[in-house]
Amino acid sequence: MGVGKRFSRTLALLAACVLAAGAGSGAASAAAGITTSATPSGSIVSSANVGALQTYIQRYPDQFSGVYIDTTTHTVTVDAAAASSTTANALLGRELSALPRTAATSASTGLDLSVRMVRYSQSQLDTVMSQITSQAPWAALARPVLARWGVDPISDTVVVGVTQLSPQLAAVARSVFGGEVTLETQQRPDFATNTTKLPPDYRVVDVSSGKASTSSAVSPNVAPDPSRLLDTTPYFGGDRIYRLVAVTGGTELIQCTVAFKWAVPSMSGAGHCGPTGTIWAQGYYEPSNNTLYKTGTMGTVYSTQWGNQRIDGELMSGGSWDPFVYIQLQSAVAVGGSGAPTIGATTCTDGSYTNQNCTALISQINQCVTVNDNGTPVDVCGLDIATSTNGTLLCQPGDSGGPVYRHSGSYVFADGIISACSGDLSPGGKTVYFTDITRMISTFGSAIATS
Repeated sequence: MGVGKRFSRTLALLAACVLAAGAGSGAASAAAGITTSATPSGSIVSSANVGALQTYIQRYPDQFSGVYIDTTTHTVTVDAAAASSTTANALLGRELSALPRTAATSASTGLDLSVRMVRYSQSQLDTVMSQITSQAPWAALARPVLARWGVDPISDTVVVGVTQLSPQLAAVARSVFGGEVTLETQQRPDFATNTTKLPPDYRVVDVSSGKASTSSAVSPNVAPDPSRLLDTTPYFGGDRIYRLVAVTGGTELIQCTVAFKWAVPSMSGAGHCGPTGTIWAQGYYEPSNNTLYKTGTMGTVYSTQWGNQRIDGELMSGGSWDPFVYIQLQSAVAVGGSGAPTIGATTCTDGSYTNQNCTALISQINQCVTVNDNGTPVDVCGLDIATSTNGTLLCQPGDSGGPVYRHSGSYVFADGIISACSGDLSPGGKTVYFTDITRMISTFGSAIATS
């Protein structure tokens, strides 16, 4: 029996002992959202506890390398560094017994737990990741074509995406990083802002007092009231926001979306949408009559992170908000908290242009990505990547800052904030790049406000 199989069997036996002790004599072998099968060949983990398991694993980067889900085999895999197998075994066994208690999990509703022994730990791969933009002679050769880089637990390497993969680049990568880097071809995504050069005769109509009674002189007012386009205070996450910028020859309109109310309190959004000091209006632009409809001020940006390998996020103050998010034009759901996005899990994207799409399958977490900003490359880190499972549109221009979440009961739980999207579908893409909510919280402090 190989080392990996011996470790998996040891873990299963350890989990069985822990669970049996907690269940009591004659009780079903279930506790903490985990059960063992009739034969102790593995454990079953409640899908509700996968995020907690990942959060725990990330606290021990020297012992583990990652967590990921395979929905086709109903398996959640934990990668443990072979050099630290004894310590990893003890740590993981302790976590299994400490997970929050849920209803008994059956094989039909849970995920089989698998432990895989890998060569590199998270710490080792993080070191490699930090060298991608600095290690000579690789960095200078790769910089013009670099698209993204980050730890991939499935391959147990740092995966580096490049827009063009030449034999020379592959040879240098092997020489500098050996087997710790995997190269693949990938295009750079675009930030999901909506930028429009306004005609000179545009109008701004304030509909804050009686939105439904806008005069016929500026009709059609196509948005219902209240909605994510024309909302009432307190505002919800998922609302459309805009700002005006004076440019040569006229005025530029920037439209984005807001995400979640913060516990500070603040409203969150995407950092690339506007710098510190930006005053965001809530409303939308109707091109058919060249009119901007405005209900009020969403808030003023007081803290921004964006570019230079930082996350993409911002917080605004000076507004009135409630912890709900729009999931469609007029439908909203309460926010129950935040989670830990996991590779292989599905999530929902929800920009104010595309609306909710819950077919986003997470393929990578905590990546650094070179994003196209109107022709200028910008490095953003802390991004998760998800692709639609049915080829439908996940994001488009104007969705930047929108919420990413998963449903649980009558609530949604935050996974992140939309940053960029691919250009493989017009007008947007089936792949979305979003700021991981755990990175957002660790950077800005506080937490998501809940209902």
